[in-house]
Amino acid sequence: MEPEIISLPIFDITVTLNHVKGSKDIQGGTITSNLKDGEPGDENPEFDAGMDAIESLVLAYAVAGGDIASSQFQTAIMTAVEAVANHN
Repeated sequence: MEPEIISLPIFDITVTLNHVKGSKDIQGGTITSNLKDGEPGDENPEFDAGMDAIESLVLAYAVAGGDIASSQFQTAIMTAVEAVANHN
């Protein structure tokens, strides 16, 4: 089975889920986003760590079969990003 690609309309989040060959079972995946700007000289390790944690949670939820495309989950992502931004 080909990898499943889920693109969200927030933060350019794209999750790619890899399936076990010949099965719909998910064996892992990857995530990309623009949650960290990556501008040289603009490093904020605490903020980046928070964004890494959010990305990890999104990927873990998708691998577990959760619906990351739901409006409720996307709202939760935005709330978490705002919380991290407000604490750095």
